[in-house]
Amino acid sequence: MEATTDQELVSRWAALQEELKRGSAALYAIERELRDRMLRTGASEISHPNYSVKLRPGTPSYDLGRLLPLLEIETISPQALSKAYFPAYQKTETVPARWDGRGLNELRKLGGRITEIIDGATFRADPKLEIKPVSVEPNRHAA
Repeated sequence: MEATTDQELVSRWAALQEELKRGSAALYAIERELRDRMLRTGASEISHPNYSVKLRPGTPSYDLGRLLPLLEIETISPQALSKAYFPAYQKTETVPARWDGRGLNELRKLGGRITEIIDGATFRADPKLEIKPVSVEPNRHAA
């Protein structure tokens, strides 16, 4: 970087900040359009020679009230239930009851009504678009 005044450096910094903002907005718009197109067509991947483009499922969330019947099912062991459900308790403040997705995944394996309750209470965030460069292995057989 050539010698410049402090004011010139600040101005250059500000110009680059604006360029970054415009670039970020353009990238976001492209990602949103790709995601929307994939959702419309039901695609989970886009073929590209240099990039892996996948639509990953969104993070699951749960309707807490609809999971409460799990607490009354006697075939669920207390140990398994304790990994999925954390009742309310007090510290210096009240901590609300919550369900843990990993524990619920274990309960889901029990099948039947348990799976129906969990599936009925599960909803996912919007899918996430993932774009990564594809690593190209050098051709070892080339002469």
